[in-house]
Amino acid sequence: MLFTLKKNLYGQKQAGRTFYLYMAEGLLKFGYKQSSIDTCVFYRKTTIFFNYVDDGIFIDTSVDNINLAIQELSNVSDIEDKGDVSEYLMVRILDYLDDGRIKLYQPHLIEQILKELHIDSNVKPRPTPAASTKILQRFQHKPSHQRDWHY
Repeated sequence: MLFTLKKNLYGQKQAGRTFYLYMAEGLLKFGYKQSSIDTCVFYRKTTIFFNYVDDGIFIDTSVDNINLAIQELSNVSDIEDKGDVSEYLMVRILDYLDDGRIKLYQPHLIEQILKELHIDSNVKPRPTPAASTKILQRFQHKPSHQRDWHY
C-alpha cells in the first residue's frame, strides 16, 4: 500500500518518522489499535496491518475486510493496492511448509549479486570436493590479495 503525502519527505532526516506518525494517526482514527510489542503493527478486529517505511500489508481471514480497509483509507489518502502479498519488498513467498513455516526467496537481490560477480545464473557449478588427506599451507610466493570490494 502506498500513501501520497502533501509534502515531499524523501531525503529528509526525519522522513521515515514523519511519515510513520502521519500513517499511524490515520489508522488510529479508523479504529485500529497499535501493538504494544511492535509499533509498526496495527489491528482492528480480524484485520492486521504491518508497516515497513512507506509500504504496508493488510492481512485478514476475509478478503472483503481487506477491501474495506483499503477503501476506507482510499477515501482520505491516495493509496495504491499492489495486490497479493506473494511478493513484498522484493521478497517472494515461495512456499508454505507443512510445519507452518514460510520459505522466502529474493530473486532480484540474487540476480544483482550474480551480475556484479559476472556469474551466469544458468551455469551449473561442478562439484569440487576438497581433498581430506592434504593439509593446506599458505603459499609464500604468491602476491597478497589487493582488490577493492564494494558493499
